[in-house]
Amino acid sequence: KGEWSEAYHASLAVVDKARGLVELKDDGAEQALANCLEIQADVLRQTGHLEESRLIYSEALELANKLPNNAFMLGRISASVAVLYDSVENEAEAIRFYERALELYSRAGMENSEEAADVYNNVGFVYRSIGNFQAAEDLFLKGLAICNHALGVEHEKTATLCNNLGALYLKSEKNTQAREMHMMALEARLIVLGGAHPDTAQSHANLALS
Repeated sequence: KGEWSEAYHASLAVVDKARGLVELKDDGAEQALANCLEIQADVLRQTGHLEESRLIYSEALELANKLPNNAFMLGRISASVAVLYDSVENEAEAIRFYERALELYSRAGMENSEEAADVYNNVGFVYRSIGNFQAAEDLFLKGLAICNHALGVEHEKTATLCNNLGALYLKSEKNTQAREMHMMALEARLIVLGGAHPDTAQSHANLALS
């Protein structure tokens, strides 16, 4: 609902309660605290309090490292930390945490999950921004393959990966491949979003450019 102040105060309350449960040595208290810290860090990151967010993510990671069956949680938090570094254009740290997230998702048996596809998309953008187009292409293709298999071709996320890959091909002057990707994105967006959606308009514009 966009009520960020209320969200932050709620996160403070649940973190305090979870810390109390940890002190009482309740079963599952450390898991609960790690979850609550992650949510609090998410709220802080999304409201621009990046350093405070980074410190809380670090505490959540430290706690999660002690938990059993922790690979998915560690991967999810690592991906969020990567987004944080990505937002301040610290490409090296963003890549490190994105790749760590992919390793953890694989360990959790989620290498073909939507979460992994999101990470492939995001880290692809980072490699594109530093001019490594080959790495970016490989990563976008991996994300697209996951979306095609898990979600199908007529899905918003699949269309987004097609669009991003098309933009990369256009930047690389691979115009035939760019047209193919942008046409796939347009066809999916027309079905999923309709002809009047801004993303559909973006696909028309990108196809025109290619």
